[in-house]
Amino acid sequence: MTLLQQYLQHKLLLWPRKHAGQRYVVADYHMRAVQMPVGVQLFDKPMNGPRVIIKNRRLYKNRRSFKASWPADHLIEMEYPKIYCVLGGVLKIQLANHLALCEEGTVIVIPSGIPTANGAEQPYYAEGSYCELLSVVLHPHAVQCIITHSAPELSRDIYKENYLFQNSHLAALLSCVITELRENFTLPNDVADMTFTAFCRVLQRLMDVGEYVHPGPVGRPLENVGESDDFLTALQQYVRGHINRPIPLDDVAQAMYLSRTQFARKMRQETGQSFVEYLTQYRIREAKVLLRDSEWTISAISNFLGFKTPTYFRTVFMRHTSQTPSVYRQQARCQKPFDFDCCEP
Repeated sequence: MTLLQQYLQHKLLLWPRKHAGQRYVVADYHMRAVQMPVGVQLFDKPMNGPRVIIKNRRLYKNRRSFKASWPADHLIEMEYPKIYCVLGGVLKIQLANHLALCEEGTVIVIPSGIPTANGAEQPYYAEGSYCELLSVVLHPHAVQCIITHSAPELSRDIYKENYLFQNSHLAALLSCVITELRENFTLPNDVADMTFTAFCRVLQRLMDVGEYVHPGPVGRPLENVGESDDFLTALQQYVRGHINRPIPLDDVAQAMYLSRTQFARKMRQETGQSFVEYLTQYRIREAKVLLRDSEWTISAISNFLGFKTPTYFRTVFMRHTSQTPSVYRQQARCQKPFDFDCCEP
């Protein structure tokens, strides 16, 4: 049984029976502390920095995912809505002009266009606690579920599980949950409970029959690395966090607290490769996963993996695989089990 299945069975499907209709938070610029359910504390925290438009950042299905950022406040504004389910510990998160502390059992709805904390820059756990979090993202005709764990002793969030469900009915149910809570944010909300339960039951059924892509195309977890491979672990984390931009050797060496010469020597010792060779191989490996498991366009994959142009991506991919990205995608999908349609003439 996967971790998501366990949480569905033992937590998410049981929540509506406890404190029915009184566990939901809808992120907004004008939230009030008196409207918060039990287990949620809300404090004012005005945004100070300027809003910066983000261009050409497209992810799943080539959809524009990031609308804007507030660099000084470490906030981002997403194009698509999502919900956070606090599975354990205490979630500490900024939502527009407010800081919220949410205990286990809280469901936070973050509509499109509402600034929220950038998890890569602000830890999600509260002081003296940890946070086990389920992020449920609404894509066009699909839903992505990501379970992460953050704690003071960790340098960054750990991605535990990541699934993409390409199911229009599941996406419609999640949309209904979000719409119901946005339009009727009064406590209690029994309709939200029933819709949320229906969503979780369909999600459970899809998990049971294996109708999902794993890992999903966004936020895939790090590959397992031995405990003794500290250098490789740190290197992999840095590359993953900066994969969509140029990575100069000097920058990664500085991040690893090594001189340029020391870093180059360590790379050869640990990997038998130069950093450029390692980085290119890493990007090609990531490209193969995205070509096989996602609906992203070639251009979107190229941009996400930090290639200068789609043409250059195609050239590098062919050099390492002897295939164009399009040909690789077609052949890889035809080889996937239970995917009969892709092989039809």
